[in-house]
Amino acid sequence: LHPRPSRVFGREDAERTPSLGSLLCIPLWLGALQSRAFAPALGCLLLAYLAGECWFGPFTSALQGALPQDVWGSAQGLVNALQIVSNGSPLLIGALMRRGVPLRSMLTVLIPTSHAVSAALFLAASRARREEERRAAR
Repeated sequence: LHPRPSRVFGREDAERTPSLGSLLCIPLWLGALQSRAFAPALGCLLLAYLAGECWFGPFTSALQGALPQDVWGSAQGLVNALQIVSNGSPLLIGALMRRGVPLRSMLTVLIPTSHAVSAALFLAASRARREEERRAAR
């Protein structure tokens, strides 16, 4: 993988990658959960993680392209802090399981919904950035 994907692919392609990866992750995740055999479930899970995590490079590249170099470390630190906070989701899952929600049913709803929301947010951020650049060019 290239550290600055926008130099290899077009900038808009690099900005769409996180949204597309998040959307592709949904059927792969569902395939992992619904599979009754170990190998296909594991294959789907591997591909789901690869697709679901493809946002990191393009996101970092876009972040660096939008911010002055002297704040890159702080911005990346904030992103990492958000990732740490999101690791609290097992607490939510555990609380729902205590209330009797079956794990497979819960993960069939929560994870795809999270990826769909992520895709929408990545797309909105990409559009906002392009709009901001258009305004600056005027």
